Amino acid sequence: MLIKVALNGGRPEAPATPEEIADDVAVCAAAGATVFHVHPRGKDGKESLQPADAGAVVAAIRARTPHVSLGLTTGAWILPDVQQRVDAIARWRQLPDFASVNFDEDGCELVARTLLERGVGVEAGVLDAASTRRFLAMDIPVVRVLIELQEQRLDDALRAADIIIATLGDHAAPRLLHGHGAMVWELFDEAVRRGYDSRIGLEDAAGASNLELFTTARARASQLPRTPAV
Repeated sequence: MLIKVALNGGRPEAPATPEEIADDVAVCAAAGATVFHVHPRGKDGKESLQPADAGAVVAAIRARTPHVSLGLTTGAWILPDVQQRVDAIARWRQLPDFASVNFDEDGCELVARTLLERGVGVEAGVLDAASTRRFLAMDIPVVRVLIELQEQRLDDALRAADIIIATLGDHAAPRLLHGHGAMVWELFDEAVRRGYDSRIGLEDAAGASNLELFTTARARASQLPRTPAV
């Protein structure tokens, strides 16, 4: 099972500078983590997609842990204007291995195409049937499909997951299921039971550190039954 570390997101208490982020990646990598999702920050501490900020964090991580698989966000809330967002991504010089694209956001198709043209893998983020159909309509290769559930009640979240999974049908890409807030651990366990990958980290969950969250997740995964993914 792949357990991706969602390292910082927009959390003010999470690692923010390139050096802090690279240090945290190195600590988690030493404990066995291999895949990371990072939100670059500017000098003002705010999330950024600008080439200088993205490049600084990618370079810092590569210098410390060149063997890890590194992904960046392309979240529309960081740079809402679609053309400005695409232009920023098109000017990235230090490239990650992949980037996540939320298929409920304006311009997601253009963002995904820009990444693929640059040789950056795409993680397709879906949260309901509509965003799943939008992803499927693009018919593009992806690193994985992120089933990103927003619901904060378990029965609602499981119902949403079933709808997304039914909409995906027999799509062959690996699937990563995760939740936020109150549903982080319940949906992590659900991912294990379904035979899917998942993620954990300070972006999604409260905890002392990303290392603590990752080691806790790995221990939980080892104790739960896992069925073949469908």
